[in-house]
Amino acid sequence: MYKPILFQKLTTNAPIIDSASWNIYASHMPFNLSPKAKELPKRSRPDRNGDDEYVPDTMFYEAYEMDVVFVYCIPTTKATGTAGISNTDIKAFLDYLKTGGVFKMYDTYTQIGRTNVRYVDFKPKMFFRREGINDVVEFTLKLKVNDPVTEITLSL
Repeated sequence: MYKPILFQKLTTNAPIIDSASWNIYASHMPFNLSPKAKELPKRSRPDRNGDDEYVPDTMFYEAYEMDVVFVYCIPTTKATGTAGISNTDIKAFLDYLKTGGVFKMYDTYTQIGRTNVRYVDFKPKMFFRREGINDVVEFTLKLKVNDPVTEITLSL
């Protein structure tokens, strides 16, 4: 199932943008619901068993990277005269993610959102084009989630 993702740059009065405005939808969004805890300070003493660890009341967690699979496809309601525009739309989408700093993102299907996310890498997977038929492109984006615990919601 393909679903739109909502994005918002972390700047003052930044608009919320729907990935569907670029004809791009997520097919796999692996948000980590239980991130890895940061290493705790510890001391190992030769005359005692185990370690002496400082365990705070509130744990802190490591940032993580995730590979999000996106699909570029044009809904049949917008299909007339749109063949061959995938490169332009995907480039505009990538330019949005790569410029202007970190952003919030919200998965409209799972209703999970994170803040302080940034672009890391682009990996094309599959491209489909036939004369007179709309482009279908699958690609993976590596994104880094620097705030793995703050849950956010976005809506249009």
